[in-house]
Amino acid sequence: MDKVEFPVKTPNLSAEKFEKKIMLEYSKAKSGLRLDSKFKDQVLGLYRKLYKKGCIIPRERSANVASLIYIVSRQNNAPILLEDLALIFGVNKKRIFRFLKKNIRALGIHLKPEDPYAFLDRFAKELKIKPKQYKKARDIIKRMKLSGKSIKAMVLSVLAYVADLDPRFISKEYGVSPYTLRKYRKIIEGKEA
Repeated sequence: MDKVEFPVKTPNLSAEKFEKKIMLEYSKAKSGLRLDSKFKDQVLGLYRKLYKKGCIIPRERSANVASLIYIVSRQNNAPILLEDLALIFGVNKKRIFRFLKKNIRALGIHLKPEDPYAFLDRFAKELKIKPKQYKKARDIIKRMKLSGKSIKAMVLSVLAYVADLDPRFISKEYGVSPYTLRKYRKIIEGKEA
């Protein structure tokens, strides 16, 4: 793996040309992730800050924009996963995460933990969960201790438990291991008793 060091001198591009190239990358994600219009300004603002600090690698625009979209989504409690960004931008998830860490450090930002309820809404819609089951899942998540581990795995495990979904389906479609689903199922059954 090649290492990326900051700060890196950015080439002499005019600001307008540079922003056009950024917006081309952003437009890839806009339709796929259904981003709000406010995201565009926030992503562009963060990109400008990094550009002024000299922390942009021109050839790595996709990974940079993906990491900034993730930062903005976390700040706005939007349920966007690194897997979603990797799929849309065609960049490895680990590469996006590496840029995410570097950009957070360079910008001096502290990200709050992910909101499980935003992901609950997203996955409940995708899995067509009934309102009664949704309410029960919400109550279970409210009682669960958030460990800082994968919110995605926790929410999908709760939904699989409540709606009695096949763990193999969840594992195949969403990439959550059967072991993790069983582990959360035991925790949930302990809370229910």
